[in-house]
Amino acid sequence: MGKEYFKRYTANCISIGTRVYSYETHVADISDNSVTELGWWSQTTSKHVRRVANELGLTLKKYIRS
Repeated sequence: MGKEYFKRYTANCISIGTRVYSYETHVADISDNSVTELGWWSQTTSKHVRRVANELGLTLKKYIRS
């Protein structure tokens, strides 16, 4: 896997290898058949992670805030 840009958020959402970045922050990992959030930052970042999962056809594993 190389660098991949996503349709709607081209400037601010990118995956490099198995890492997903939103505004240059590593926010999720891609593994097996899922995208796993690493934490919670903002609604926009959540949208970016959802977009990656949808475009790649993967399951989203959400971060649970405690």
